[in-house]
Amino acid sequence: MNSRTMDAGAAAGYLSISKDQLYRLARSGALPHTRKGRSLRFRAEDLEAYRTRQAYEPDHALASSRELFVKVFDATPHPISISTLAEGRMLDVNDSLLRLTGYARQEIIGRTTLEINIYSDPQDRARIREMLVAHGAIRDLEINFRVKSGEVLTGLLSAETIVFNGEKCVLSTVTDITERRRFERRLAAQYSVARVLSESNALDEATPRILQIISETLGWTLGALWHVDEAAGVLRCGEIWHAPSVEAAEFVGLSRALTFKPGEGLPGRIWASSKPAWVADVTVDANFPRAEVASRESLHGSVGFPLAVRGRVLGVIEFFSPEIRQPDEDMLRMMATVGNQMGQFVERK
Repeated sequence: MNSRTMDAGAAAGYLSISKDQLYRLARSGALPHTRKGRSLRFRAEDLEAYRTRQAYEPDHALASSRELFVKVFDATPHPISISTLAEGRMLDVNDSLLRLTGYARQEIIGRTTLEINIYSDPQDRARIREMLVAHGAIRDLEINFRVKSGEVLTGLLSAETIVFNGEKCVLSTVTDITERRRFERRLAAQYSVARVLSESNALDEATPRILQIISETLGWTLGALWHVDEAAGVLRCGEIWHAPSVEAAEFVGLSRALTFKPGEGLPGRIWASSKPAWVADVTVDANFPRAEVASRESLHGSVGFPLAVRGRVLGVIEFFSPEIRQPDEDMLRMMATVGNQMGQFVERK
């Protein structure tokens, strides 16, 4: 054998394995390699030595343990990743993590978690690293993380430090608890709205508290109530609430200045249909006149529902998030229920 090198495709063919298996062996330390940019190179003599060991060595304990790790890593239904402790640079991920996040392998490997923008709160990366440096492991830490679509999910993170290819790294797994948390928050929001209505004498008194409760409980950062002006045949903006951290003065001012006819904008659509509506990203929605301002002030996902009684719409409530949020049918049903509760409240008063 000479000292020539092979690329990954040729090396995989030489060993009669797939390229994915080759990458696993390289990253586990079982197969020496060099790196040229993002490409891996393998010396012919190292490949021959590995093939010889596999065929003739009586004691394959180390090789077997590495191969077992690779098989478990690939086969487990739990999303797993290996990243560097220092930078958070992704070295390997399994197929379960790719399915959960929606990324392709080449979109993740070699990039840091901050470059991928996976943390909903960028400070989480530093916080997690500090915990790992101090304790060596994390168990069931609840975090919010962003997937490729822009949707933010909730998971329980468990991780521990390992030495991988001579470098201190982090082996992490996450359990997706998004649906569980959403269910709990929907119940809490419904209960809190019912309590506020029972304690209030008028809708104007209840609305600010309801906007705040639904926003804070269900992860929205701005909420607005639109009243039906029957004489003019338009919706007019009334109460607006937003989180203290939100800078949306231009959006709030524009909302107060505009009116909507049935079918116009998100409030008008809801008024015309008498049904809740969800927009994953208002900044690219063709029927959202406030899109340009929403984009400048980082408002993206939106949902709204009518305040209705006996088929008559009395008003519309809408909420906004800085995240792109995919439709949640359970939340839409919950908000339809809240809208009916508020409509019945108005009728009783």
